[in-house]
Amino acid sequence: MDPVTLFKTNKRGYFRSSSFVMALLFTVILGLASGILGYSGYYLNRNHFILGMEEILDTEYHYLKGAENRGQLQVILNEQLQNPNRIYLLTRDKNLFVAGNITSYPAEAQQLKDGLIYFTQENTENIYAAKSYELGNRLTILIGSNMSDLIYTERVILWMGAATILLMMLVIIVSYLISTFVVSRTNHIAETARTIMETGDLSRRIIIDSRWDDLSNMAFVLNNLLGRIEELMSGIRRVADNIAHDLRTPLTRLRNNLEILNKNDQYNRVETLINDADHILSTFQAVLRISKIENAPSKEHFKGCDLKEILNDVIELYDPLAIEKSIRIQSDMVPSAPYFGDANLLFQMYANLLDNALKFTPAGGDIQISLAQNEQQKYLTVIQDSGIGIPEEDQKYVFDRFYRGEKSRSSEGNGLGLSLVQAVVQLHSGRISLESHEKGLGVIITL
Repeated sequence: MDPVTLFKTNKRGYFRSSSFVMALLFTVILGLASGILGYSGYYLNRNHFILGMEEILDTEYHYLKGAENRGQLQVILNEQLQNPNRIYLLTRDKNLFVAGNITSYPAEAQQLKDGLIYFTQENTENIYAAKSYELGNRLTILIGSNMSDLIYTERVILWMGAATILLMMLVIIVSYLISTFVVSRTNHIAETARTIMETGDLSRRIIIDSRWDDLSNMAFVLNNLLGRIEELMSGIRRVADNIAHDLRTPLTRLRNNLEILNKNDQYNRVETLINDADHILSTFQAVLRISKIENAPSKEHFKGCDLKEILNDVIELYDPLAIEKSIRIQSDMVPSAPYFGDANLLFQMYANLLDNALKFTPAGGDIQISLAQNEQQKYLTVIQDSGIGIPEEDQKYVFDRFYRGEKSRSSEGNGLGLSLVQAVVQLHSGRISLESHEKGLGVIITL
């Protein structure tokens, strides 16, 4: 399926989104858990409350029953009547008052369970649970116990249950808000991606109006990714333009010379044709070499070497050319610089840098080469020339393949030297940077 067609879909609705499904699932699970917990807590507390009250009343009954058997019921009952949290009503034949702190059965009593009632005492706010017992000798006693504190505790539990339900509703609302927020953000990201795929406009970016959420952080990373892709695509276009510019001239000369040879049979132009062909071949060979280093980095040729010896060999190689151009090469290097790397590639790296320095340094100029060790035990190589330099606005492009500044277009070269240098530095896990001065340019390499 065509990728563009694939993305030509409507925005995902809220109820079709995975965020809504997860929020709904979370709400259902939370609701069930809260309901089960609330019901279990209320049921267990109520049963515990009823059983506790019955146990208190039964204990009180057995105490009074023992007193009645001993003939001390009236004495013990009179003592118990002093307890404000107890109610007693002793009757004969269930309707004749004998003793107690109430004179009749409560008129508005409600049944708590079989045999157990509860009521509110007149002129007070106390709530009592009570139960009737047979004492024998036609005596019946109603024993009640104040349960106001327990009722208050039960009401607190009910209020806590209601608060739990409200919190659950709050969770549902928050889940809905979060899921709609996630859906809107993902829809915006998808819409931006679809527009880029349809139009090819890599300058479009995802709008970021907050930084607290993960989606905004992802959008920030995606914007950086889009910027990097845009930069790479621009680099590819620049490379294509530079290839066309650099290869057009030698190919045109080659064709013209071939025409001249064909017409005039002038074989003395063969050497020029060979040089043009060699230039084209060297250009493509350099491209292939850089690609091999970048795309298939191999350290099989790494071995112990000395950076100072490599630099001295490069200086010795280019010293005749420097003398010919009246350029002074001065060096200041550590006594030795043992290093583990590819000596051939390091030689080519230093050679390219020194070749560039000689190429753009005028006659009578200076080239300073230093090799030192920094605090991190890394080797710092600086090659400073007194040439034409590179404008700061062009420095970010100099490591691009085939890039050549306007000042260097008329000179020999193919714009691949610094690209190869960067590839070698990266293969050795190093860093390279440029440093502009009032006159000339400094190249700094850390290995």
